[in-house]
Amino acid sequence: GMFGGDPQLKFLLQWMAVSVSGRPRMVYCSFNDQRVDNLPGLVATLRARKATVRDLHAVLCAAEFLAAKPWRSGVFAYVEGAMCKGA
Repeated sequence: GMFGGDPQLKFLLQWMAVSVSGRPRMVYCSFNDQRVDNLPGLVATLRARKATVRDLHAVLCAAEFLAAKPWRSGVFAYVEGAMCKGA
């Protein structure tokens, strides 16, 4: 599919788009996919760190992200680690 079958990447890209559009909320249907079970935890971490769309965009567009192929181990874990390094 459009996001390489990765629901974590799909969520992050959609969340960024909704945030930029100024919409007050987003409804994300995970269809009980366990790969997004940590979604509330990631959102809480990013909000606590006051991460911006620019921050997430920088992480997702970095060469390290593409080289790491985080969809194997989890995009959420990669993003969380990258945001912690940058803090």
